[in-house]
Amino acid sequence: MLSASLRRARERSGISRELLSALSEVPTSRIAAWETGESEPSPTDADSAARAFGVRLRDLEGQGGWPLEGLLFRAHDNAGLLTLAETGSWPAIGEFLRAIADLADIERVLGVTEPPPLPVLASPGANQSPWEGAQALARSLRRALRLDASSPIPSMRLLVAELGVQLFFTTPDELDRNVDGASTRLPRPAILVNLIEGPGSWWRTRMTIAHELCHLLVDHTEGSEAFVSAANPT
Repeated sequence: MLSASLRRARERSGISRELLSALSEVPTSRIAAWETGESEPSPTDADSAARAFGVRLRDLEGQGGWPLEGLLFRAHDNAGLLTLAETGSWPAIGEFLRAIADLADIERVLGVTEPPPLPVLASPGANQSPWEGAQALARSLRRALRLDASSPIPSMRLLVAELGVQLFFTTPDELDRNVDGASTRLPRPAILVNLIEGPGSWWRTRMTIAHELCHLLVDHTEGSEAFVSAANPT
């Protein structure tokens, strides 16, 4: 039953009914009714709940997708999730993760060749200062991607395309302006960029792509395949 699948996803994710309500915008009372067997979720509510886990309904009922414990956050705790929910950011991120699954399905049907696996780079050593670690990581990244050691990267969009990373874009109408972007390795590498207008907006977009690419290459580990990057959300 769909209600049982939703309950399993919530329990595996370690979140409360109240937090799922905030993430899905479905009242806690209706979630409780599903889980106690008093009712089944409506199609709309079930889809909203599935989106809260970043999956489509058919993924939630089967083996595809992942619940929230498969997501890697800058601050992976309930408070961080609640902040994203309160700013109205989570639905856009959930839709981004579901769009990647749709894209992967379309590519399989069309016989599109899968992109080569992304390299995985080691995090800076704990004995290094943040500046030293960043410099070492930059050198390591340039070597791994066969980039010139000193020349600026002409185009971040071209670089990620050559790596097989799909770019998605949104705006502050859908994603809080304090959330710069998100990225995922599964089911295929992709980056979401929040296009925030203002002075230097082109540079902010470039830096967001670079920032999320670093997450894809450094921070993602087995069991943590989607990363949400927020810049001091309020």
